[in-house]
Amino acid sequence: MSNGRRFSKVDSYAWLDIRRDYNLPFGVASLLRMITELADHRTKIWTGTITELYEQTGMARKTISAYLEQLDSEGLIVVLEKAHGSRDGRIDVSRRYDELIVPNQREQRAAAKQKAATADERALDTDCVSSASSLSQMTRPTRENTDLGGIEATEEQKVQDSQSDANNLRGF
Repeated sequence: MSNGRRFSKVDSYAWLDIRRDYNLPFGVASLLRMITELADHRTKIWTGTITELYEQTGMARKTISAYLEQLDSEGLIVVLEKAHGSRDGRIDVSRRYDELIVPNQREQRAAAKQKAATADERALDTDCVSSASSLSQMTRPTRENTDLGGIEATEEQKVQDSQSDANNLRGF
């Protein structure tokens, strides 16, 4: 059992769907939910003892063992090492983990930052010239922020606007 607290978000509707789809009694579904929430988020494996589950759930040890066997036979978990009393067992909960546990946003943000940093490093490693659009393709606010400065860009825009106004008047 881990020493520190860990928080996870649970998709309540997914739990209800599994309970209904497999016709699981409430106690069995509750045990599945508990070991899935307590599983290591990286390996999706719960490691612990029957005694720990007894202390956390208040269920009898024989009941816990029977529920784990039922979950294993239904294919919802895979018992890698059977727990006996105070001897650790290992249970793979990966079959349903991703649909039941909502990912931690901090982990998602960290992964996104890492991906962005990797992309930035790749961009810095290239020997190509800036891929900025040509001035004619830029919008007015973008042109004003270019090296040309606001005055030249504004003057060029005025010339283009007056030419398009003259062309429109000729059509009348």
